[in-house]
Amino acid sequence: MKQILFALVIACTLVACKDSGTKNKVTIEGIIKNGSAKKIFLEEVPVGSMQPVVVDSSEVDKDGKFSLNSFAEEAVVLNLHTDKGTYPIASVINDAATIKLTLNMSKEDNNYVDTYEVSGSAGSQKMKEFITTATKDLHAIYVSHTTADSLAKAGAKDSAIILQQQAKIQTGAKLHDYTVQQIEKADNPALTLFLLSYFQSIASNPAYEVTPLSDEEVISIIKKTAGRYPEHKGVASVVKSLDEAEKNKPASMVGKPAPDFTLPDENGKSVKLSDYKGKYVLVDFWASWCTPCRQENPNVVLAYNNFKNKNFTVLGVSLDEDKGMWQKAIKDDKLAWQHVSDLLRWETPVVEMYKFGNIGIPYNVLVNPEGIVVAESLRGKNLEAKLAELLN
Repeated sequence: MKQILFALVIACTLVACKDSGTKNKVTIEGIIKNGSAKKIFLEEVPVGSMQPVVVDSSEVDKDGKFSLNSFAEEAVVLNLHTDKGTYPIASVINDAATIKLTLNMSKEDNNYVDTYEVSGSAGSQKMKEFITTATKDLHAIYVSHTTADSLAKAGAKDSAIILQQQAKIQTGAKLHDYTVQQIEKADNPALTLFLLSYFQSIASNPAYEVTPLSDEEVISIIKKTAGRYPEHKGVASVVKSLDEAEKNKPASMVGKPAPDFTLPDENGKSVKLSDYKGKYVLVDFWASWCTPCRQENPNVVLAYNNFKNKNFTVLGVSLDEDKGMWQKAIKDDKLAWQHVSDLLRWETPVVEMYKFGNIGIPYNVLVNPEGIVVAESLRGKNLEAKLAELLN
C-alpha cells in the first residue's frame, strides 16, 4: 500500500486538477541570468500516464528573456526545462494570469539554477518558501549527521555524538510539523499535492531519518482535498485509485500464524521459517535489484544491531534470480543475518503464501516466538519503535 500511495502522490504533484476559476491563459515571463540555454520548454505531467507533455516552448533571447503560455483549465504545477538539461529548472502553479520568474543559474554549472525569484503567483511563492525551508532543514540534518560521524571516528565521547544525533532528529521532526502546517494552510489543490509529495520523497530517503506521513495521513489529506475541491478531476481520479488499491489490498496477516516455508541459503542448505520458533524474527522480503529495498536496508541493519541480543533476528528472503548480485548486495549492505532464496524472482512460492504480489517489496512480517505474525510492513522508524515496544 505504501508503494502505491507514494506513486499516486508523486503522480499528483503535477496532475491537472480541475478548478473552475482557473480557465484563463497563463503567461510565464522570465529571464535566465548566467545561462547558456537557447530554448526553454513548458510541460505538465497528466495523472495516470506520468509522461511529461510539452505544452509550449520559447526561444531564449540574447538577454536571457523568454515567454511561455499555458491554457490548462485546471490547477496544475508546470515545469520549465531547457535544451541544456534533463531536469526541470523551475516549477510554478498556474494560479495567476501572469507569472514572472528570474532564474539565476549556478556559476559552477550554468545548466542548473542556484536561486530564483517568482512574483505574481501566490501558490508559486508559497511553493518556493516551502522548498527553501526544507532545503535549509535538510542541510542542517546533513551537518548533524556528518559531525556525528566525524566525532565517532575521532573517538569523541558518546555524549557529544548523541547531541548531534538528537539535533538531527529534532530538525527532522521540525520539518515534519512544518510540512503538516503548510499543507493545512494551502489553498490550491496543486500546491497541497506538491507539498505532500515533496515531503514524502524526502522521508523515503533513510539517510535523512525523517518520519514520513502515515498511509492514513496521506489518504486523509487527499480525501480532504477532494472534498474541498469536488470539481477537480485529477484529485477525484487519485481518490478513485486509492479506493481501488484499498479494495485490492490483501487481508492483514497480523494475528495469524506465519505460513511456514523452506528455502535454500547461499550454500544450498535448506532453511525453514519454523526453525526460528522461540525467537522474534523479521521475515524481510527484498531483492538486490530493488532500489527501495536497498534504501531501507540501513534501517533493518540498525534494528538488527540494536535488538539482536534480545531474542530477535532477521531472515532475509530475496526475490533475486542472479546469485552473484544477491550475494554482492548482502556484502555491500552489511546484512549480517541468515539469507535464503530459490532465485525464482516473483515466481517463488512465498509471494503467494504471504500475498504481497500487489504490494511489492520491500515487505516484511514480524513473527513472535509462537510463530504468530504481530506486525507487517514495518519501515524506517516504525520497525525500531515496534521492536522497542515488544523487546525493551
